[in-house]
Amino acid sequence: ETRVRNQKDAAAAYQRSLEAKRRRCERRDALRKPASEVRRMQSQPTPAKASEGPRPRPTREAASPSAGNLSVSELTEISRKLQQLRAAAARETDRSSSSSSSSSSDAALVLLWKLEQQQQTTMTAKTLKATGLGRELNEGYWKRHPRASVANMARTLVARWREGYRAEQRQHEISNILVAASKSMARTTT
Repeated sequence: ETRVRNQKDAAAAYQRSLEAKRRRCERRDALRKPASEVRRMQSQPTPAKASEGPRPRPTREAASPSAGNLSVSELTEISRKLQQLRAAAARETDRSSSSSSSSSSDAALVLLWKLEQQQQTTMTAKTLKATGLGRELNEGYWKRHPRASVANMARTLVARWREGYRAEQRQHEISNILVAASKSMARTTT
């Protein structure tokens, strides 16, 4: 009887590991697919275990990120949602809940993808300060996220924003030098 129970436990553990591996592969493949196919996959209901309760379906807003030209209020909302996901993950460290952390990783990935699309236009230092996105994604949680794709995207975005900020600062310094030089030349000629 004990031997049969151990075999059943081993079989159940093996089934869980296969299911987890299948989900990881699906997520990895989703990153390689075009956005339209990812949205289609996300809109399909995912089978949930009875013990987990129903899994929330992604909202239409989260499932269909628009490319570029997000307003400051939309960027602020993304920052707020990222903060909420980070806070929820901190609360879940006490409770082990792989399904909700998986769905929060998916939500984070969708939000970061929206920000990635925003990169087609310029993200100024003023916008980053107003929205708080730079501070949020520079948090260690996002840089060392358990899901590698989320961590890589967060690090890439922060690096791009940092480089853009430095380029903005260099441009500002150059313009200040040119203004000072022109004022100096104007004084010497008069």
